[in-house]
Amino acid sequence: MKKYRSYIIYGILILVLISAIILVSNIDTKVEVPPETDENVIEEIYSVNSDDILSVSIKNSLDEYTVLYGEDIKIENKNVEKDDEKLSELKREFSSLFASDVIADSNLNLEDFGLLNPVNSIDISLKSGDGIKLFLGNKTPDLAGYYLKYKDDKKVYIIDNYKADCFLRKLDYYRNTVLFSVPPSTVNKVVFSKGKNICEFLRNDHENLEINSFAAFNMVRPYNWEVEASILEKCLDHLNEVEILEYVEDNVLDVSKYGIKKSDNFISVTDLNGVTKTIYLGSNKDGNLYIMNNESNSVYLVSAEGFEFLDYEPIVYLQQFVALRSIDDLKKFSYSFDNSVSQFEIKVIDSDNHDIKYNNKLIDQKIFKEIYREIISIKMAGAVDYKAQGEPVAQYTFIYNNDKSETVKYYKVDERKIAASVNGKIYFYADATEFYQRINKINEIINKNLNK
Repeated sequence: MKKYRSYIIYGILILVLISAIILVSNIDTKVEVPPETDENVIEEIYSVNSDDILSVSIKNSLDEYTVLYGEDIKIENKNVEKDDEKLSELKREFSSLFASDVIADSNLNLEDFGLLNPVNSIDISLKSGDGIKLFLGNKTPDLAGYYLKYKDDKKVYIIDNYKADCFLRKLDYYRNTVLFSVPPSTVNKVVFSKGKNICEFLRNDHENLEINSFAAFNMVRPYNWEVEASILEKCLDHLNEVEILEYVEDNVLDVSKYGIKKSDNFISVTDLNGVTKTIYLGSNKDGNLYIMNNESNSVYLVSAEGFEFLDYEPIVYLQQFVALRSIDDLKKFSYSFDNSVSQFEIKVIDSDNHDIKYNNKLIDQKIFKEIYREIISIKMAGAVDYKAQGEPVAQYTFIYNNDKSETVKYYKVDERKIAASVNGKIYFYADATEFYQRINKINEIINKNLNK
């Protein structure tokens, strides 16, 4: 009998626990509840479900705006970049309101509280058709809160400062401070322009660009060259970190007063889906820049720090190797020096192994890889204005698996400079001492191992 009694008790306890869980799960968490620890809260002014709020209209001495809540959050009659998270929080903040004190006196003079003709007000419209009207008056003498009037209520309430802040905010508080957001991994094209200094970069798809390199990006203007990815990505990372410091002017008619000339100073980024985001840079003001983007007609102020890359010489963005190419992309390779031509055929076996033929004979792949290491290690030392004259001192040709080819020729400029021509275009030179060290090493490997 005791055993059955125990089962009954356990059953009752389980039912009580289930009922408690259901009760807790049905509590409406969308209604602001005053903290139990806040001893100042003495009266609830009103409370509604936040999902029943259709709009919140705020009017104060600095601004006037209406937030519309539906499938999307909108700012009525304003085309601005908004922060939906902050605007959603605004709705939750005004789902209920609590007073820290109440003044109830039939002889109240509203003028004493700044509530006779209040400047600051909030109108809330509900799905039911009802509305909530709130007026904010003066700060209390102890500066701990503000006086508030609710609809036509005869009472005067006191609310805490943090709640009164919602009445006093400009629309700027709810605007998106992030000016630019394009993850580097999604970028396909980048253009930096400052006056006559224009740099254009394209993601290397290893198919449609002239240069078949390791590089993630190639510069296509003013040079056709591989890009040092870490430098370009650092620039893109900075753009994603820029925050708006000040909203200067919306619906600007004359951007020139901010030093903005869209055709000259801009940064344009196109993603892999073809969507382009552009920011236009204007004049400097106390260490900050006037700026705007192609998604709105507003001018902002941002920190000028970090935009130094727009003054870089194009060569700064580039890889320093004359021709850093992947051996796995090669079908053939030929090297010429002093009227001697060495031809190699390459067949990929796996990531580490290749069949290599030299003048139609199979050779040890280690020999070719030693030669190739010296080839791709030749570095450029700077830009040069030079037109090819006479015969090259050395040259080599990459023939790729897609049957495209690329020829690199070297011409002596003077005792210090060897100009590098890539597919007939000369942009840069190699240091003559380093160049001949590499070439002599290549010739030594060929003569020692292949020309016996």
